[in-house]
Amino acid sequence: MKQLVGMNTLFLSLFMLITLFLYSQLGNAQSTERERPKGPEHLIEILELTEDQRDPFITIMKEQHEKRMKVRNLNQSSREEEKRDMDTLHTETLQRLNSVLTVTQLEKFEEMAKKHRPQPPQTERR
Repeated sequence: MKQLVGMNTLFLSLFMLITLFLYSQLGNAQSTERERPKGPEHLIEILELTEDQRDPFITIMKEQHEKRMKVRNLNQSSREEEKRDMDTLHTETLQRLNSVLTVTQLEKFEEMAKKHRPQPPQTERR
């Protein structure tokens, strides 16, 4: 009987340790996501925009975001059409930002956009 009580205590202790570990890891992951800013506001710091550049930049980015969401909703059935429309929107965004950003800021923006663009799925080759 004592051996059975000891095993139950051992299993309960292990269960509690595993639960605490998983809970602490989940808490770390959630706090990291909350700390990372979302939207065009975080780009203001990265691109080092001046006060005069901030409002036009945010306006352009929000308008382009709304257009991207419309394109996604319209082209749910055709990935090729969506890609074409998104490329067109990207070009339009760069043209509009050209009047707001400096050359260096525009280059930095383009580099960041390339890193964050979704990559097409790779097909297996045999």
